[in-house]
Amino acid sequence: MALAAALPAAGTATAAPPGDARVVRTATLGRIPLGAFGNAFLPGSVADDHGVDLGGIGSDRG
Repeated sequence: MALAAALPAAGTATAAPPGDARVVRTATLGRIPLGAFGNAFLPGSVADDHGVDLGGIGSDRG
């Protein structure tokens, strides 16, 4: 839930009838270092993120 509050909404999701799926909007997130993000909520929790950025947002629901 913290992630949802930390990132601005790119749009709204709506359910499409089966067989009517289509892309209606895309968004690109900026680079967010995993360590900076994690340490903002739990200081000192990520000592070294090894240069890894926060992952993507999406669904593999078909």
